[in-house]
Amino acid sequence: MPKRPAGIHVVERDGYFHLSGTIRVKGRGIRVRESTGLPAHSEHRDAAEELRRQKEQEIRDAVLYGIRPTVPFAVAAEGYLTRPRKRILNAIDISRIQELTRHFGTRPLGAITEEEWTEFVDQRMAGRAAVTRERYIDLVTSFLKWCQRRPRQWIGALPIFERDREARYRKERRARRVGDLRPELIALLIGNAPRHLKGQLAIMWSTGARVSSIIYFMAAGCAIIWPARAANRSPFTIPKTVAGSPPLCIRGQLR
Repeated sequence: MPKRPAGIHVVERDGYFHLSGTIRVKGRGIRVRESTGLPAHSEHRDAAEELRRQKEQEIRDAVLYGIRPTVPFAVAAEGYLTRPRKRILNAIDISRIQELTRHFGTRPLGAITEEEWTEFVDQRMAGRAAVTRERYIDLVTSFLKWCQRRPRQWIGALPIFERDREARYRKERRARRVGDLRPELIALLIGNAPRHLKGQLAIMWSTGARVSSIIYFMAAGCAIIWPARAANRSPFTIPKTVAGSPPLCIRGQLR
């Protein structure tokens, strides 16, 4: 019987296709003996050969680059969406991960090339604003970095996308135009505000207190407003914070 050439082969055994053989990488011989789970029918031959190719690639990646065997994209996406996190994903990010899952399906995550990633993002974001494209790439990159880190290591190098630095670091986000909020404009805003907001806005402007704190104080009835000592001025005291800490009480004057 002639000796079988080196490498992994698809063989028929017990009515199923199996992967059998030895692959040599960096002087190491790694033996493979496992079933594909596919019935040994001619229509399943191509699928079995694809599993053989994937197995060989996984072994080479593990030996040469330390990359653990990859997983189907759908499995990685499910793990990313359900993992514990302090700040939950918003509905838009969840829908975008699900969109990626519909596109890549059960393909091995590590087999998706950089060209495929960049082509998909370019087509998906065609006609969108640069800022929207940057947010989309941020989500994709965050997902892929999670897949790359230990203990998963499902992919090697991250794809490189063409980024728009000006859209990523907008001036409006770096420096707000607080200089436009002149005292006369603030007074005009408070003067024309609805009755249920005037007191809250006045306290915020006078003390710098947070909105959540003001709402809590008013709901709890713990804001003490003293009679006016001069025209249009009334001192007030908030004796405790949301956490009930007396040393952090807020005192000021309503103008």
